[in-house]
Amino acid sequence: MLEKFLFKRVKDQASVRLSENMCLRSRYKFNQCNICVDVCPSGAMTIDDKGKVVYDEAVCNDCHLCVHDCPTDAIYYENEMMAKYEQRITQRDVITYTCRKQATGSGHQIELPCLSVFTPEYLMTGELHEKEQEVLCDPDVCASCSYDFDPKEGLSWVQAWSGYAFTKDVPILSDPAKIRGKKRDYNRRELFQMTSKTTKQSIGNLLIDSFYEPKSLKEKIPPPQKRKYAMVYLQRMKDRFEGEEMTEVAPLLNGAKIRSKERMDFWHHLASICPTGALLNETGETGESLVYAGRDCVNCDICEQLSDHITREPATSIREYLDPVTLTAVEMNDCPTCNGRKPVGEAVCDDCRQTKEKRNALLKDW
Repeated sequence: MLEKFLFKRVKDQASVRLSENMCLRSRYKFNQCNICVDVCPSGAMTIDDKGKVVYDEAVCNDCHLCVHDCPTDAIYYENEMMAKYEQRITQRDVITYTCRKQATGSGHQIELPCLSVFTPEYLMTGELHEKEQEVLCDPDVCASCSYDFDPKEGLSWVQAWSGYAFTKDVPILSDPAKIRGKKRDYNRRELFQMTSKTTKQSIGNLLIDSFYEPKSLKEKIPPPQKRKYAMVYLQRMKDRFEGEEMTEVAPLLNGAKIRSKERMDFWHHLASICPTGALLNETGETGESLVYAGRDCVNCDICEQLSDHITREPATSIREYLDPVTLTAVEMNDCPTCNGRKPVGEAVCDDCRQTKEKRNALLKDW
């Protein structure tokens, strides 16, 4: 029994897993998220006739680009998750990020599948640990790569990052001979402690599945690991932003700016169907309000499809991740029909009004 359990855990850790309960397409049939399909170079990710994502392990070439780009961590591979990258970051005094193709093979660099998946969360994590950081990227190597990544455009945000007054300079180097990143040198005592700690972590990871999957579609999707690290950094640095909005960095965190055009009908339903809990229905003594928390938003289109009064566009400022926004607020009192809550000034609540309209539509031809 134990052998079967351990075998399953080893297989799970070494395989790409797809969670339907965390996939936006599974949670809302009209969602049009195609990120994993678009980024997959081997065709292992496809959309079936029911509109759901299908993963074909036999076709997969283990590039893991889908793991890095999935906005909800629905596609999961343990070694490519942010928590694992944090462990590698802590083991180095100077961190060099690069892709697998450009790594020197020494194991000193932090290797990503491709620099197209290199996002601000990595630099934020490095700064949380007070590390010097750099990027190794030879444009000629990128030009010959099948992944079709343009470093001039794709890494422009790194140059902008170095210009912020509250961040550390992150040089982009093209010559491997000039990089400084390497694993730390440990004395015998530190090496023993680190080995002991790593062994305990490995045993714990083997026995306890670190992949959390909601048990049903009604349960909210937890924030992706990258977002958790980013929010810790942004909260700590909030007082140092001053006039800086980090406009080059904000869109790369895959959030949205959501606004309401006017008073919305059925807006309390938006909070219940929002997959991540970014839309919150707050109830007070005299009324209710729909609040948007950008830190939990993954820029899906579900709320926009459900309501004509919602407008959505990519986040353009770090403030949009940190400061909650009240989209709409109304004073409420009791509905005389169902004893629920209705807006002050309305005869009945939205549910009762819609029920009456449907009944009248059915009976008008009788």
